Amino acid sequence: YGGRGRGGGGRGGVEQRKSQVRVRTNYFKIEVTKPTNAIQYKVVIFRAKRARKEDRTYEMNLDGSIKVVPTKELPTNEESTELTRRILQKLTDNLRCDEKIELVTDGSASAYSNTDFFKGDEKEFVVLIKKDCEDDDPDADRSGNARFLIKLLKVGQFDLTSTNTGSREIASDIMNLEKIRQGMDVIFRSALLTAGMKTFGKSPRVFYFPEAQQGKLIESRLLKNMFSREKSFVPIVGLLEAVRLCKTGNDFSVFFNCESTIDFANRAFEAGGYGNAPRVPVKLLQVDRNGRGGEICGVRINDVTTPIMDTELRAKVMSAIKKQTINVRYDIPVTEEFHEKMKQKGKTDAEIRRSNVITRKNKFMKKEQVVEGRNEESKGLGKNIIWDASDPNEFSFSFTKLGEETSRMITVPEYFLERYKIKLQYPHMPLVFIGNNEWFPIEFLYQGYAKMKGANSPSQVSAVLDYYDHHGGDKSVDNIERLFREASSSLQRSGLSMRHVLEQFNLRVSEKPIEVEAKVLPQPTISFGTQKSSIRNGSWNLQGVRFSKPAELSSFAVADLSGNRSVAIDFMDKFLRVAEKHGMSVAPCNVNNILSSCRAAGSRQIKDSIEDARMRAHSFFLDEHYLRKRFDDDKAWLKTRVKNPAGLWSECLVLPLQDGGGRCGVMLQERFETHTFEFQGQASEGRMMVKVQQKADLIDPFDFRYNSSIRRHEVLINQKWEQATFEATCFIAEKGTIRCDQAANVRPKYTVEKAAVECTSIVFVILPDDSTENYGLVKMVCNFNLGVQSQCIVKSKFEGQGSRKDQYCSNVAVKVNAKMSNHWNQAHAWTISSQGLNEIGITWVRQIPTMVLGISISNSLGQEDSISVVCASATLDGSCMRLAQDVRVCSKSETVDGAILISLVESLLMQYFLHNNFLPKRILVYRAGVSEGAFSRFRIDEIKSIKKGYKNFVRRGHNGIDECSNNCDSGCVHCCPAITFVACMTRNSVKIVPANPSDGVGIGRNKDKFNVHSGTVVDSVIVDAEEEQGSERAKLYSEKGDLGYDFLLIAHGSGKGTSKPVHYRMIMNENAGHKQDEGSSKLSKELLEQATYEMSFQYSTATKAVRLVPVLYYSSRCAETVLKYLRHLQYEGLVVPKGLDEYVTERDGSSRARMAFIRSEVKEQKDFLPYQSSLLPSFVPKMAPDGRISGATINAHLAA
Repeated sequence: YGGRGRGGGGRGGVEQRKSQVRVRTNYFKIEVTKPTNAIQYKVVIFRAKRARKEDRTYEMNLDGSIKVVPTKELPTNEESTELTRRILQKLTDNLRCDEKIELVTDGSASAYSNTDFFKGDEKEFVVLIKKDCEDDDPDADRSGNARFLIKLLKVGQFDLTSTNTGSREIASDIMNLEKIRQGMDVIFRSALLTAGMKTFGKSPRVFYFPEAQQGKLIESRLLKNMFSREKSFVPIVGLLEAVRLCKTGNDFSVFFNCESTIDFANRAFEAGGYGNAPRVPVKLLQVDRNGRGGEICGVRINDVTTPIMDTELRAKVMSAIKKQTINVRYDIPVTEEFHEKMKQKGKTDAEIRRSNVITRKNKFMKKEQVVEGRNEESKGLGKNIIWDASDPNEFSFSFTKLGEETSRMITVPEYFLERYKIKLQYPHMPLVFIGNNEWFPIEFLYQGYAKMKGANSPSQVSAVLDYYDHHGGDKSVDNIERLFREASSSLQRSGLSMRHVLEQFNLRVSEKPIEVEAKVLPQPTISFGTQKSSIRNGSWNLQGVRFSKPAELSSFAVADLSGNRSVAIDFMDKFLRVAEKHGMSVAPCNVNNILSSCRAAGSRQIKDSIEDARMRAHSFFLDEHYLRKRFDDDKAWLKTRVKNPAGLWSECLVLPLQDGGGRCGVMLQERFETHTFEFQGQASEGRMMVKVQQKADLIDPFDFRYNSSIRRHEVLINQKWEQATFEATCFIAEKGTIRCDQAANVRPKYTVEKAAVECTSIVFVILPDDSTENYGLVKMVCNFNLGVQSQCIVKSKFEGQGSRKDQYCSNVAVKVNAKMSNHWNQAHAWTISSQGLNEIGITWVRQIPTMVLGISISNSLGQEDSISVVCASATLDGSCMRLAQDVRVCSKSETVDGAILISLVESLLMQYFLHNNFLPKRILVYRAGVSEGAFSRFRIDEIKSIKKGYKNFVRRGHNGIDECSNNCDSGCVHCCPAITFVACMTRNSVKIVPANPSDGVGIGRNKDKFNVHSGTVVDSVIVDAEEEQGSERAKLYSEKGDLGYDFLLIAHGSGKGTSKPVHYRMIMNENAGHKQDEGSSKLSKELLEQATYEMSFQYSTATKAVRLVPVLYYSSRCAETVLKYLRHLQYEGLVVPKGLDEYVTERDGSSRARMAFIRSEVKEQKDFLPYQSSLLPSFVPKMAPDGRISGATINAHLAA
């Protein structure tokens, strides 16, 4: 959306910054105090039951008396679950207590001990735990027991001292060290669990402090208020942990990396209940005092005495219950007979009441499945909720009353009344299935203490931001140090602390995080028009500047979807005025004449409204009277595009055609003659030219324009626009130069249907609010259906600007200028150059033709129909500000399918070639969404596909000869550009803050917290260790013993919170040595760091350096936009699946065929060409197998 205001800075002299500073991190050094061997085990867990006398196939004694047999193996694999953590925690407690053995485990399939405590290769153990809760749960006495048999199988052992800092001659040791690191990670996680930290879900990395500790750890004002007041949820503070193996040169170190985190948990008990007051459990069904209305899990119910019938309301309730961990509780009334019987057994009244409390703990809503012999006739099969508990048509079951012989069908409310004498208060509210053939009325259900899902309400978001602002900048590391000290020393469970477990393995972790040296890269120079802008900590502003190369806004449409014409007109009037101040030339227009206004909702209405706006603008700007008046008043023609006789888009000037009807005249650059006319009674043809006072030579009309921002004409001389004074128009004909006013019957030589002329060039869409649904539909209509650029403006945001509406419009103008940039005008708001140099462009990239490619994936939610939207953005010149984009959709996977990536690369190379008339000599790839375990697959699969895409394009005859000295078929270093492939890890837990406040930038209201400067780089000590030398990746490093290419970069300057770095990790670097042309240099780590930093200033929609390299920001935004409207394309049948010859391997080892999603209009075509699978058909050229190009030519990127 438009309008985030201007960036800061921009005035004053050059910012003074040191080139090297000392920074603090959130890495704590781990050392092994003396030689220590750790034994590794594989863990296998079985459910077990008591052995019957006749069952002697397998037996195991428990406490020497109870014999058990295994029944079913638990699917532990490598994942840790709530259940496996409880099972293995009980085993470690038993071993520690009974045998003084320290076994550590995080609940996954690996465990470690500090001594070899049994003979042989395996040993079995039996543990007894509560079925569905912790042993210390208040309701543990009402929960049954469960037995589990655990097998420990020895895997091997290793010496932990191998990780102490030291130099290695062979870096292949890293493979062994990585195994040790994994073991240490389990040791630290086990230590946190032993100390009493709480964690949720599968394979967690976040460990939360116990509920009783939370109050004293929370210091943020908003969170403190929530902690004491919120009824159903509570903020929880935790530590995100990881053991990291790092390498500088041949020196290895191991660190404990931890970060503070804040989340929310569903309360098991309401706030309050202090002292001797009873704790009140939180019900899923909250009823108002009047007994009529209420809420289910926060979803408003108007009447709890009648069934929920509304379909939309049911969906909300279902979704809310699915997010809950559920406890069940109800009290069975004590009969006099039962009371007397228990009294005779010596039970107290409290014990008798307690024995009639029925509980289930930590359950979830499930779908009822068929259980043979038990529920084949159940009406709840396949359901997880029954909406009216009293309706026998929805749910009833067979019941035989005690003392009776015949059964009958009854409902759940009837069952509780007859069986337990419990009358439900809300018998028409839902029943919920929790598994094990159990349905319960919702009034018996309570919240379990668990991490809250979907905790993104405005109050929660504000509270989280307040927490990170409160602990912003250097205070963030102070807070981490405080929490780590609390976890490692103060926190205890059963008298055991985290340090106790670490000491059993002779591990010592530093009390304070380490400090390292960091570089501060020089900021580039930003230039607007004739002036340079001062940069302050990565920010500058637009005040009083003219864009370096302003675009022309020669035609546009306005669609108001808010239903408020006055706001739309107010915005457009202000925007057009501000755009002219920035140098953009704007066509004269009364917005009221072209505005289409309605209160639109839904894809059909939005599409109709935008089409109506385009039709109005098309009729207005191509009207003969408008075109003639525009020339008479301003001596200006409408400049746009039309398809030339060759079928390609060509720049053109639109000419008025008297009595043209549905046609208009056009002037093309490619054809000399533009008009027919009569001169001295003879018919003639000639090209119209322009005569200006300042030049003796005639000026071609395409090099002449009226600049509305300065109310003057300009001519293009040596690629620069200069002011000029219009004198006359003339024809160059066979008989010489003839003034147009001396010719008769003047008519354009070439006429076309008005529908063939591109008009309008952009659509402004006024949205009523910032709904992502409406935004996605607008982008679908413009990007896919109509093929036109669009700019969205949120009515409420514009109105909320008050006196700063011009600033809002300036920000929109930057975006529009970027979107209007094309092959001919090459518009851009500013230029960039390295500090101290006059050469425009990005370091290293500007040396020779280089394409910077950014690849990003957005994944849909869900499992069965999950898909990935893959977007790639490619820079078109050395400035890295003009881009081409394309999008594909395929089956969900971490790596991009080969055919998909090949087609993307072909499409972008085609656009690069059309823009430059040559191909790149080297390619720099930034890839987002890469996990550490997938580096080898990316190197093998995706780099191979990029080379194959280049090879395919060259084979079609575009500026390349398909010859390779290596005789390769799919591309290699001998016939393809050298490729550098960098993985960008945005989701990391690294903190980098100034060690000395004087070396940082003050943030917050009082400037009492400090962040590092924009451009801070750390490339040693805490950078993760690389793969073994001898690998293809290591061979491509430029120097033997080089420190590697990976680095952490904080490109942005942050005024709030804590600046977070991006971890750039080198996957392959052929540009370190291969195919160096004259005038180019090898890509060293220093050049890569500087180039990446400078590119962060080229995000054309923000006047500040951005955190991530812009080609990835653009790709991510475009992919997310397509994902927003993809389901609409599928629903309307515009996108259909197409099978690929590849398969996806799932985590469980199974495989499924990969699918691409292509436009249904081309589904019958056999060749999988780039154009067929693109979901931006109007913005991407089409290349036929014979090499002919048709369709769109270079357009600006859509994600600006």
